[in-house]
Amino acid sequence: MRALFTQFSLLVGALTGTHLMTAGTATAPAILWGISAGLLVYGVLLLGDWSVHRFLEDAATSARIADGAPYVEVEERDAVEDNQQTAAA
Repeated sequence: MRALFTQFSLLVGALTGTHLMTAGTATAPAILWGISAGLLVYGVLLLGDWSVHRFLEDAATSARIADGAPYVEVEERDAVEDNQQTAAA
């Protein structure tokens, strides 16, 4: 996946630099803006990838915890709630 991030970031950087050069910007600032844009895109993609992986790990941990919990049928839960309401009344 990181290979795609690298390729996409290089593409964005190259297109940004090329656009600035064709617009009449000097070469050095155009190259610096291209490198900056590419690095920024790469950083954002890595941050998004990291956050998605953390979210999936947390979800897997929650699922393992829930697997150990007792399973209650819907009808049983409704009956327990009805009994609690009648006992409170």
